[in-house]
Amino acid sequence: MAFVHNYSEDFIKTISEATTYYSGSILDIEQWCEIVLERLVSACNDQKRAFFIGNGASCSMASHFAVDFTKNGGLSSYSLNDGALLTCFANDYSFETAYEEMLKKWMQKGDVLIAISSSGNSANIVNAAKFAKQQFEASSVISFSGMSKNNKLLHIGELGLYIDDNRYGIVESAHSFFLHMILDYLEQSNRG
Repeated sequence: MAFVHNYSEDFIKTISEATTYYSGSILDIEQWCEIVLERLVSACNDQKRAFFIGNGASCSMASHFAVDFTKNGGLSSYSLNDGALLTCFANDYSFETAYEEMLKKWMQKGDVLIAISSSGNSANIVNAAKFAKQQFEASSVISFSGMSKNNKLLHIGELGLYIDDNRYGIVESAHSFFLHMILDYLEQSNRG
């Protein structure tokens, strides 16, 4: 079937052409992964935490990777997606600032924020990333975005990964691919 073949080829091409940024400059994917790993290992060694945020499918991905990074990566990780908590903060503050308000309660200097947004323009994700960057300069903000190179999230954080495709399935699958790769890299690094 041509659709399956073309879709698979598109996915492989998109992954191989992912663009990675470090402090606003394009960086080779291997160098980018090395820096991400350094930040995560440092957080582990300093007994810091990682917070994962996202909306919709990216929220479920955030939850999935918070579990895996804790269990397999050795990094205490949390996804801020508990239904009661999220609706409480969205109701009492606003949906656009719910994640930011949660980070105000829990995030500390040296913690890592991993922000996942297919469009890179979700206000609640962008506001949380801006807060983490401004409030905790020593902390790493790692973003995963796609669709438009002009998205708001891409250059907020220290480290950004961009997927140049407009299809949610491709962007979300690519984000998952790279998060799994980073996790496996971290797990291998921890084994020494």
